[in-house]
Amino acid sequence: MNSGLSGTVSPDSAAKVGQLTGAKVLVTGRVFKAGDELFIVAKIIGTETSRVYGELVKGGEKASISDLSTDLAKKIAADVTQKGDTLIAKVETREELVAKIKKAIGNNRFPPCR
Repeated sequence: MNSGLSGTVSPDSAAKVGQLTGAKVLVTGRVFKAGDELFIVAKIIGTETSRVYGELVKGGEKASISDLSTDLAKKIAADVTQKGDTLIAKVETREELVAKIKKAIGNNRFPPCR
């Protein structure tokens, strides 16, 4: 779990964490300063699909981390809302699965099962 603290969570390790915790989406982040600017970056990781999206906010040297994190949270919420279907695996209904099998079989006839 220390890799989460360093910001080096990979989609593979995120999938493992998701299985252990039951999480469908993980968000990792990092705060750093470059020159006179303060940055907060986040990775939004679908634990089932391994899809990764990133978001970034930046502010001046005297920027409030609280204000920046609020802005970042809004961006993350928008991403999860808009892109949620790519972050979480689609669960097919029984009817959808049967239709998919029938389409794959087509008009082919198979011997009866015994």
